[in-house]
Amino acid sequence: MRRALLLAASAAGAAEAPLYVDCRGTPSTSPTVILEAGAFGTSADWDYVLDDLSAGGRVCAYDRAGIGRSPDRPGDRGGSRQGSQSCDDTDQQSQ
Repeated sequence: MRRALLLAASAAGAAEAPLYVDCRGTPSTSPTVILEAGAFGTSADWDYVLDDLSAGGRVCAYDRAGIGRSPDRPGDRGGSRQGSQSCDDTDQQSQ
């Protein structure tokens, strides 16, 4: 199953711009694998890897704010915030 969408994200209750997330595979009891492209890469950089990994479970790649298909987001863009936010966004999508 392939699914690409913009997920609304918020931190500390503040409304923010959504992130583009490309998820493939079927949700299961196994953890979802989150892939992040390096430097100025996008989720499209993971296209073949997403296809291969999705055979064993759910895998998602996302575009950081202001890169690829994700719009700019005001405020902090630190890596730890982006990573934890991606996990939160993926959990919301799975419900």
